[in-house]
Amino acid sequence: MKAYLAINPKNETLGVVGFLKSSLQKLGVRLVDLVEEADLIFSIGGDGTLLYNIYRYLDQKKPFVGVNAGSVGFLCYVQTESLEKDLLTLFNGEKTMTFGTFRVFFEGTVDLAIQDLRIERPTHAPIRMRITNNGQVLAKNHIGDGILITGALGSTAYNLSAGGPIIPLSESGVILTPICPFGGGKKIYDSLLKPQIFPTVDVKVVSQGESRLVLDNRGYLLPADSPVRIVQGSETFELFAKRQ
Repeated sequence: MKAYLAINPKNETLGVVGFLKSSLQKLGVRLVDLVEEADLIFSIGGDGTLLYNIYRYLDQKKPFVGVNAGSVGFLCYVQTESLEKDLLTLFNGEKTMTFGTFRVFFEGTVDLAIQDLRIERPTHAPIRMRITNNGQVLAKNHIGDGILITGALGSTAYNLSAGGPIIPLSESGVILTPICPFGGGKKIYDSLLKPQIFPTVDVKVVSQGESRLVLDNRGYLLPADSPVRIVQGSETFELFAKRQ
């Protein structure tokens, strides 16, 4: 077994690296300098580092293992306080899970989202949106701070904070969660006021004013009336994950 370490250079990760290297070597895992030679990619940092490394090495088609050296680490399989135990469990037959991506079309551009994406207000003022999924009109005039779209992998992140449901990792489904929607008044009766779960995704969102599109941790400012279309991406990746 050969492993490549993708390391966040921040100081808080440096103490973990030596311990991880030593533990892997004890288990007979050989460390390599080229990701192309590896059987596994270890991402050392937090959830943001893991997402960055999945983007960076998605084309390598190799399983990812997150080692939490950050503050949260929901997506990371290996925790620093139980590092050796987690590694033993991993190499004693733990299986990876396969996750999909979102393909996002906007302003003549195509990009990917892995954990979640959102379309939100760029200023102090709320935004108005028309939202459809698979041709079904969900809101003609959604008013609020925006809309969040995620699958099972991202359901415990921003989606949970915004009041959305948690989906088990083994289940499919796409969540559309409104961000701080306006809830009263006849003029906004058709706003999307609560999260909805759909088996498939072909979402189109058009904002009446400027909006900000955020794909995981990358943001784009969009002009008014610029449609954003979100579909299931063809790209997949393997990840060691604990939450069931």
